Amino acid sequence: MLKQNNFFIGFFLSLGLTALTGLLVWLMAPTIALWFRQDAISIKVMLLSAVPPVLLMRWYLRVLRAERSGMGSVTLILIIIVLYFLLLDGKSFLYFVP
Repeated sequence: MLKQNNFFIGFFLSLGLTALTGLLVWLMAPTIALWFRQDAISIKVMLLSAVPPVLLMRWYLRVLRAERSGMGSVTLILIIIVLYFLLLDGKSFLYFVP
């Protein structure tokens, strides 16, 4: 199923990877804040959740030569970047480390 050349498979697989990575980054936010000795960390750390779809896009486009699936991943990456700058830029997490 993952090797099919379908736009929606690439899009939804990238969406799932982004959600999973975003959840992991959100859960690790207190630890990251302790490393950098800050009370609240910047929302820019959430941009790390866009890394797995980029790797998936490269895998689809370079290794499998599946252009449609790769374009689904590219579309989601562009949506994530645009939404980040429109909605989240300059805000911080609600995590506060004691």
